[in-house]
Amino acid sequence: MTVTFDAKPLAKDFSTTGVKLEGPWENDRNRCYKQLIKDIIMECFEVMDTPYVGHHIVYEVPDKIQGALPQEIPEYQHLIP
Repeated sequence: MTVTFDAKPLAKDFSTTGVKLEGPWENDRNRCYKQLIKDIIMECFEVMDTPYVGHHIVYEVPDKIQGALPQEIPEYQHLIP
């Protein structure tokens, strides 16, 4: 399967000298790759609902006793080697 992303918003997140502006770049990156991140989490962790995507990813997994257990991935970069 081939996935195409519109990464054009990331191009504006650099200073005139080429220094990456971390905050704006990360926010735009999260928006550009939001669906991919959601698909990975939902496929790999059998989540019950769509995860919240940001620097940290929060989602719930099914649990027979409690119904759902909240989980967190501190940085989604670690999902993809």
